Amino acid sequence: RILPIPLGVDQATFAPSAAISRAPQRIITTASADTPLKGLHILFEAFHLLLQELPEAELVVIGKLRKGRAKKVWETRGLKHRVTFKHDLSREDLADAFRAATVAVTPSLYEGFGLPAAEAMSCGTPVIVTTGGALPEVAGQAGIIVPKGDAAALAREMINLLQDPARQKAVGEACLHRARAEFNWERIAPKYLALFERAMAAPC
Repeated sequence: RILPIPLGVDQATFAPSAAISRAPQRIITTASADTPLKGLHILFEAFHLLLQELPEAELVVIGKLRKGRAKKVWETRGLKHRVTFKHDLSREDLADAFRAATVAVTPSLYEGFGLPAAEAMSCGTPVIVTTGGALPEVAGQAGIIVPKGDAAALAREMINLLQDPARQKAVGEACLHRARAEFNWERIAPKYLALFERAMAAPC
């Protein structure tokens, strides 16, 4: 028997802030590990395509670039001076980074949940995710979903969103509404508690 309960987000930390302005063309992603499963190499390919049309766009990666497939794409596509890497951020600094971004992207080929996407949504940041694993369940009808592994499709959606401030606002508001409804610990914690209580009360 399976009872799915989502993770929650600390919405006291990950929340919109009127004090922080969004950059006009900044994409943010998180990369805890440079493995093909995380799709960072796909995002780099998509960003390379995007720069042909939006040369002023920025890409911020939360994490370190390690030896692997993504690093090879980063080098061969001439992205060394076009991508900024940040790491060892506090939770508050991470929230600020999400708030300052135009769009948050999770390019993974598979995710068991996708907490960074939920955290970005909680900051009111529009998200683009792939069809990998549970990501469509996180984004729901609020975020933008692209086929996993498709750099061209990801580039198109990023370009379309970066060029459309009205859509950015609409998607961001939808993401925030979904995050507050679905990833709020005040609503999720009682579900865990009820599950534990039921399991403890069941006969051995």
